[in-house]
Amino acid sequence: MELHELITTYFARPYHSWERGSNENINGYLRRFFPKGTDFDQVTQVELDQAVELINNMPRRCLDWHTAAEAWATLNKEHQTSESCTGS
Repeated sequence: MELHELITTYFARPYHSWERGSNENINGYLRRFFPKGTDFDQVTQVELDQAVELINNMPRRCLDWHTAAEAWATLNKEHQTSESCTGS
């Protein structure tokens, strides 16, 4: 089984921000770096990469104070381990 098949995906209805709590929270983080109205044609790839790096390495309560990068690495490692054990 592929890793992307192990991840549950939910779709929220348009204009129902309360259905997208984590998404809205990340949007808030992004606004710290890029205020509303930012012209992304003027933002460099380096600036985007720095913002993504900081956001992905920020501890989160919903991840038991792990970072998103740590959670993804753990999930990926577990998947690779189970795949090698089952031969899938």
